[in-house]
Amino acid sequence: MADEIDDSRFKSEVIRMLGNLVNKANEHDRRFDEQDRRFDEHDRRFDEHDKRFDNLQVKLDTLSDDFKVVKAQFNDVGSMAIKDNKRIDVLEARVSEIESGVH
Repeated sequence: MADEIDDSRFKSEVIRMLGNLVNKANEHDRRFDEQDRRFDEHDRRFDEHDKRFDNLQVKLDTLSDDFKVVKAQFNDVGSMAIKDNKRIDVLEARVSEIESGVH
């Protein structure tokens, strides 16, 4: 009878240990699933940021092109202003010549 008690005690101890092992395995699975969900969330957010970056890059390229056009227009206006300034100087000189000839 002592052998049977030891056998049943051994069996119950083995079953208890197996139950603990199953519980630990389930806990690890739960943690892994949680980490996997968190990774998926970070991956989704990264994709959103990547799309935003692409949109901003397109806008930046457009602004850069617009800036080049405005810069060229500004340079054109600047060179015209310099030419107009020279014209004014020439006109003032001629007016002075005319006035000095009249007086």
